[in-house]
Amino acid sequence: MDSAAAKLHYTEAKRLFRAGQHAEALALLQALDAATPGLKHVLLAQAECLVALGDFGAARDICESILAREDDARARRILLRCTHGPPPVPPRNSAFDDVETPDLRPTRSYRAPLAAIAAVIACAGAFAYLAERDTTPDDGPRIRTAARADRAEAAPAPRKPPAEPLDPVAEHAKMLAGRKAKRDAAALEAESKRIAEKEVASKRPGYEIPPEEWNLDPETGVPAWRPGTYRQLPVKDSWFERWQGPHTLDVYIPLAYGDRPEDLFPTLSITMPHVNPGFLGLEPWAERRGVILIVLNTSNNDDHPGGNTEAQITAMDFLSGHLRAHPSLNFAAGTSGGARMAMRAAATWPDVFAGVLMMAHPGDELPLAPQLRVAFIYGRDDFNAPYFPKDAARLRANGHEVRVQVIPGGHITAPPSEEAKMLDWMLDAARRDLEGAAPVEQSEN
Repeated sequence: MDSAAAKLHYTEAKRLFRAGQHAEALALLQALDAATPGLKHVLLAQAECLVALGDFGAARDICESILAREDDARARRILLRCTHGPPPVPPRNSAFDDVETPDLRPTRSYRAPLAAIAAVIACAGAFAYLAERDTTPDDGPRIRTAARADRAEAAPAPRKPPAEPLDPVAEHAKMLAGRKAKRDAAALEAESKRIAEKEVASKRPGYEIPPEEWNLDPETGVPAWRPGTYRQLPVKDSWFERWQGPHTLDVYIPLAYGDRPEDLFPTLSITMPHVNPGFLGLEPWAERRGVILIVLNTSNNDDHPGGNTEAQITAMDFLSGHLRAHPSLNFAAGTSGGARMAMRAAATWPDVFAGVLMMAHPGDELPLAPQLRVAFIYGRDDFNAPYFPKDAARLRANGHEVRVQVIPGGHITAPPSEEAKMLDWMLDAARRDLEGAAPVEQSEN
């Protein structure tokens, strides 16, 4: 390496040192020392970098090797910093200033006073250093302190190898891989959290089971029933209107259905004068009493072909034998035209239904099974109000147990609390009948 190239290397190392990049400056100086060994100013500059990096042992080795050959004030100054602890690194390092390199900094008016102060400090440091040395002729110069003797016995610390230059492409690929790993970990954590939340939700009453979890039987179209809510469940091979598609059901299965796999459960079929009526707020009652709720979504307010009668027949055929329903503890409920269809369902299957709840409709004169219990709930201002007492008396005369409840309002559906009272009465009475208990006489409301 010629002198011009060496000077360029030294100048770049000087710039890196002043910029605070001490490790990079040291690497350049070590490379320069390998190309042109033995240059004192290069060795002293390496010592300054080692002090800045905190490697005082290596810096001491360099300074002592120089002082063993000749007395050098800068080497003593650096050695003193290594012995007594380094002061803050000044912005301009003396070791780098030995080589004649262009100084681009503007001249300050206070440079001379600072130089005088630096000279005084250097002299004081030199006197302190010389005071610590013993110049006996036998052993030669040595440091009197015990720490100095210990360092002399210890093996010299190996020099740090120069830092290898970074590959920008490899570093960028490493950064991208790290980001991808973080994204994958976050996605995995989110998916695990979603699965855990879904597992917890599936154990709550009324968990809405999505269609992808129905596991429909390909032959019957019946799902693998489990506790929860099935909405818009299509009845296979049925039609509501050709342009609308098949009849659909909403089915609510209580948690007890999964807890007691050998039991048969009561059912309540709900028909209303409009489509998609929902469960009428009876889900808490169904959980409390262990009742399956079945709602005819594709219904209407009359009995033309394709209306409520066909919907009821197709629903009964669809569920028969595929749901653990009790053969005798089945009930029907509805409002207005839906109440009429609830009574017609009870008349169509007399051996299946044990009771019917009719709201805002007094019913039709249909032959009913004697064990059927009938509950009426209607508003005080309902336009059908005059007919309820007459139909209740007619049904009692035919041997049916009847309860009547009047609520405020007009042609409306009863609140869930009033519905639950009537349904509890019919369910408890039907259970007593099955157990062979004597029927309890009910008062007329």
